[in-house]
Amino acid sequence: MDLFKLNGDPSGENRILGVGEAHGLFPVPLKAAAVVVLDYPNLKAISTRAREVRVIESSASRWYVYEDIGISFMGINIGYKLDAEGYRETLPDGAVGVRGRLAKSHDGKLYAADSSWYFKEVKVDVLAYTYIRTWSTSGLRNPGLGVAGIMKLFIAGELRDQVNAVGRLAASKR
Repeated sequence: MDLFKLNGDPSGENRILGVGEAHGLFPVPLKAAAVVVLDYPNLKAISTRAREVRVIESSASRWYVYEDIGISFMGINIGYKLDAEGYRETLPDGAVGVRGRLAKSHDGKLYAADSSWYFKEVKVDVLAYTYIRTWSTSGLRNPGLGVAGIMKLFIAGELRDQVNAVGRLAASKR
């Protein structure tokens, strides 16, 4: 997890950008792991910050959703309301990619919010595993006092927890 402070932005805003990723290898079928992430209405099962999720439009490979995402820590409440657009892609060698991007920040607090998931079947000896990687950015405009520290403290663990939740939920779908 890295955090960048972008003070002196030409827009006149103070901005921070949190960028993080997490990886894991799980003894689950690739399809089961991808289905967990693609079950957008069930986002709360893998992200504790999801307060509300609503699918506005969807097809087999694209969706447009509303999200209310937030966290509370030591009396500091941070929350964001946004629309996100996502895509599912079949990649070379049978891998699956899922990517999302900020389409609209309802409260104007975000200037960026991008994410991706990558699933690839790998063999270890003769056993099949699924390699899972998630990557995420959160770009905030004029964050309040303490917000950068909270991001630094929680994002890495949250991404790790999301990857583990996907592995656990995929195992339960066997």
